Amino acid sequence: MNLAGKFMGWFNKGMNTQIPNEATAGIGELIRNDWSNRQGITGPGGQGGWDPTRGFRVLDESKGGLNSGPTALVREAIKRPLRAIGGVGRVKGGIGTMLLGDLINPAPLASGTLEEAQRLGLLDSLK
Repeated sequence: MNLAGKFMGWFNKGMNTQIPNEATAGIGELIRNDWSNRQGITGPGGQGGWDPTRGFRVLDESKGGLNSGPTALVREAIKRPLRAIGGVGRVKGGIGTMLLGDLINPAPLASGTLEEAQRLGLLDSLK
């Protein structure tokens, strides 16, 4: 398995297990779930006070460490903006098509700006 495949395997580990279809879950549900799984100084569930760095220092998957993958909230905090960006140009062919079109046929630099400024009389004070 290549590096990207390994990363995606880790990233999607545990997906839809605590929250069925987490992609459609409300933000409140994701936050409540994340809080209930917070890492405490001595272990999962917040025992001994909250320690947000523990998930990076402990690797053991069974103890909620880094190898267990991200929480549903973190996963959706990354995926939802990417889905939104990907859907921006979907109606007109996708964002990739829009970018490719701009590369193939770019608009002239400052196209129409001087003409518009002259039409509005914004350059009269420079005469």
